[in-house]
Amino acid sequence: MIIITKSEIIELIWNKNNKTYTKKDIKYIINSFVEEIQNCIRNDKKVKISGLGTFSTYSKNVYIEKTLDTEEVTIVPNVKCINFKASNQLRV
Repeated sequence: MIIITKSEIIELIWNKNNKTYTKKDIKYIINSFVEEIQNCIRNDKKVKISGLGTFSTYSKNVYIEKTLDTEEVTIVPNVKCINFKASNQLRV
């Protein structure tokens, strides 16, 4: 598996568009894009990006965590989780 970082994505976009946009412009656009997705997800909105997929949230039920060493029981409250479903165009 190859991992690509946000700064590498910015570099790739800039290499293809360096005559039109500055690297600073591209960095601003990418950071704004990511920030908007984060804000929507925090506010329980579904984010659908055509050709990429859909981000949504769901609540995980309460569960009990038991430590075997000390036999301590901890109740973990509902947790908000993020789900991503890839679009059909993205699936391999």
